[in-house]
Amino acid sequence: MSTVTGTWVDPPLLVADTFTVDIFDSLSPTPKTPIGSVAQGVQTFTTGPLAVGTHVFSMDAVNSEGVASPMSAGFTIVVMSVAPQTPTDIVFTLNN
Repeated sequence: MSTVTGTWVDPPLLVADTFTVDIFDSLSPTPKTPIGSVAQGVQTFTTGPLAVGTHVFSMDAVNSEGVASPMSAGFTIVVMSVAPQTPTDIVFTLNN
């Protein structure tokens, strides 16, 4: 199964504050709930196995008071189904 790794640059802080980055996937069973969250300064996230289909990933930053930034632009990834491998050790027998 496929996974995706995203990287980004943290937003600048206007005041001394800490924040987390929440990552969203439009194809998640709960698309308005983050599929992951990382602490300020981490700047990378790898998804778990993704279902086949078109995923649109976006993120926001949430400060220590729970105030979220506007949602980022979406980044689209298409996960294609993988064809099975060709059978091996094939034998055909003529039946009379």
